[in-house]
Amino acid sequence: MKALKIIGIIIAVLAVVIFVTIQLLPDEAHISRSISIDASPGEVYREVVSFKNFTAWSPWSAKDTATVYTAEGPVQGVGAKLSWKSESDQVGSGSMKIVEVEPGALVKTEMKFEGFDSAPNASYIIEEVDGGTKVTWTYDETGISGIGRVFGLMMDKFLGPDYEQGLKNLKARIESAPEATTDISVGFVEPYDYLGVSFTTDMSMIATKMAQSYGTLMSYMGKEGIEMSGKPIAVCTLWSEEQVAFTCGLPVSVPTSDLAEGIVRESIPAGLAVKSVYMGDYNDSGVAHEEIEAYVNYAGYEFAGPPWEEYVTDPMEEKDTAKWVTNVYYPVQ
Repeated sequence: MKALKIIGIIIAVLAVVIFVTIQLLPDEAHISRSISIDASPGEVYREVVSFKNFTAWSPWSAKDTATVYTAEGPVQGVGAKLSWKSESDQVGSGSMKIVEVEPGALVKTEMKFEGFDSAPNASYIIEEVDGGTKVTWTYDETGISGIGRVFGLMMDKFLGPDYEQGLKNLKARIESAPEATTDISVGFVEPYDYLGVSFTTDMSMIATKMAQSYGTLMSYMGKEGIEMSGKPIAVCTLWSEEQVAFTCGLPVSVPTSDLAEGIVRESIPAGLAVKSVYMGDYNDSGVAHEEIEAYVNYAGYEFAGPPWEEYVTDPMEEKDTAKWVTNVYYPVQ
């Protein structure tokens, strides 16, 4: 009996020691892995600010190809959410939602895992470095209690290798993207109205018809006292070897009625668009359209309406065509 009593005391002491030790362990966990990617910060940011192609580089996708993914909210940015369900112990079920962004610099997500009350954060920190971009992928969990503190100490060992593989996959994906000479980004476009003149013609007459259309618009708006609220645009509604059709437009913000014959009021709808910033003579702007098309195919988007060009630079004020800036937009989904 004495021996049992001694054993009981030892077990009790060990239990107290273990309890006290656990309470002294950190109540937070942090891991961090980095990689350099041969791409601009903007190219990296546009990949991680959306979950659209997350499964293409996620280190967990290959661990269970039967995982079911469900996207919610906006396609990118704050509020974008991806949930997953898996029977694999290596993947589990849960969700992650983007809660903070700094364009070109940071994307922060909040995660939930089925069966756990915690809400850890994972962030992508993007920094420009010589020769490319440094991406740091972090994991942070606070308020860990009980036995969870022990697992917190082992988090780096458990999760670190997955982060390393994921960053390698991300690097390979981004570096395999189509090369572009223009600055391509994906973002939301706010809606606005414009007065326009439409025409259909062949390739040889595009410049002439556009000049006539803008002349008609400017003359009409000047006579009516209507001011432009933005830069001139041209919406392409038809493009073929035989014919092209455009609506040349000047943005307006005031109500208009009883428009002159041949002048219409149209709208650029709100939505997601791929944008290319092209610099140079208008005659060579086709490269921007080609590069957008290549990126859209690579990224898995679908075209969702007619494209348009926005002419940022006034040729009457800037004579050097190399400095002319044209924004090219393609709505996508």
